[in-house]
Amino acid sequence: MRRIEFPMTQRAYPSLRSAWTLTAVAVGYACILFWATHAPDVRPPAIGPPGVPSDKIFHFLGYAALAFLVIASVVAWRGRRVAVLIAIVALVVVAGIDEVTQPLTHRDAELADWCADAAGVFVGARVAQRLFEMVCPSG
Repeated sequence: MRRIEFPMTQRAYPSLRSAWTLTAVAVGYACILFWATHAPDVRPPAIGPPGVPSDKIFHFLGYAALAFLVIASVVAWRGRRVAVLIAIVALVVVAGIDEVTQPLTHRDAELADWCADAAGVFVGARVAQRLFEMVCPSG
């Protein structure tokens, strides 16, 4: 059975130091995102077009950025395609846990927020994948 890998040459992978740095940034950002979604007094400013709730935009952007960082970290560790898929599924599950635990801090848990989170995960992961395909084409 042939193993499916990201379209990168061995030479194009980031160094081990880069992998650790990306992982640290992803974990740090995840902690900040968790705090922002659970702090009772934090409310996002109004942004976006009329009729679109700004908190959904922040959920989408927050999880898109998290997915981008996590996928970059997985790729830096030379993760295979299956590792990327597992990371995406894990991020969607984490987004669900994030929503379910918000009432513990007197915040509202909404299915629409989780949908915005999941959409952000998929878009952030796809952007990371396309970026790595452009920067590190297969040899």
